[in-house]
Amino acid sequence: MSWEEVRRQKSPCPCGRGFILKITTENDWFQTDETSDLECTFCEAKNAAIAKAGRPYRERAAALQARARSEAEKRFLPSFLGRLDGKNKKQIWAEIFSKNSYPSLGTFYQHVSSSGLENYLRSYFQSKFEHSFPNEYRDEAIDALLREATENIAQAEKAEGAVE
Repeated sequence: MSWEEVRRQKSPCPCGRGFILKITTENDWFQTDETSDLECTFCEAKNAAIAKAGRPYRERAAALQARARSEAEKRFLPSFLGRLDGKNKKQIWAEIFSKNSYPSLGTFYQHVSSSGLENYLRSYFQSKFEHSFPNEYRDEAIDALLREATENIAQAEKAEGAVE
């Protein structure tokens, strides 16, 4: 399977001093991929300054989210796993995923067979506790960490906006 360039397009960058180069490639099955490259030293410097202004806040937010996830794992993962203990895979899927369109039962079986049931459930817990899990797997301390992380993200956006 080879990828061939099918389109190369230059357009002006936001400041008008350089350009953005978009290259579209396609393979034998008509799958496409598009890459963009900014060719403007002024815009590149501006983007770097914007990223630098927000970086400390975003790093702090990431650390807070990781701490909240770790605390949730210590406090609530055992009860989450315990709630599912003794159930077969189909019952577990029905309890957790049947209201969602993803994963289907077959996909769930594939995921579990490749990583193991407990690893899959741990991974699910880690990825979903912040937004999707009911309050039974959160407490005030975890919510405070998540609120502070959200505030740091807002500060990052404000700092980045001030550079523009």
